[in-house]
Amino acid sequence: MSTGSFVSAASVENHGVVCDCGLPSPVRRSWTRRNPDRRFHTCKGRRVENGYIDCGFFRWYNQGDPSGWQFLALLEAREMMEEQRMQIAALTNEVTTLSMNAENDVKSKELGNRCEALKRDVQVLTERCIGLQNVLIASTVGFGAVFGVMMLMWTSNTA
Repeated sequence: MSTGSFVSAASVENHGVVCDCGLPSPVRRSWTRRNPDRRFHTCKGRRVENGYIDCGFFRWYNQGDPSGWQFLALLEAREMMEEQRMQIAALTNEVTTLSMNAENDVKSKELGNRCEALKRDVQVLTERCIGLQNVLIASTVGFGAVFGVMMLMWTSNTA
């Protein structure tokens, strides 16, 4: 069996096979490309302090290599499952991207609305400022006229 292979969980059956440790050897399933769904015995390991240790025992449950239409069907099924996993991952990434874009679009719309509101506020304040400038100019002109009239009156009274 190759390294990095997928092995199913141990079943309860061991068919009387024991490993080199003297423990019952459960039947497991291999899902490698070379040995899909092929069963084998292996050491289940024994618990030691912070983990497990095994003796490395290994023996095929059925000695013949897998062949025939079942072998091909298993390979095809495994390839289809892998394809579907990749499609699911791609779709998940696409959903994440679209969600982030939608969130950014909502934020952009909110910022655009705030910007428009601020533009209206600036326009209103600009108009008020112009109005206050006109009042100030009118007040200054009025003060100047009143001051001029008062000066005329004062100079005519003193003469």
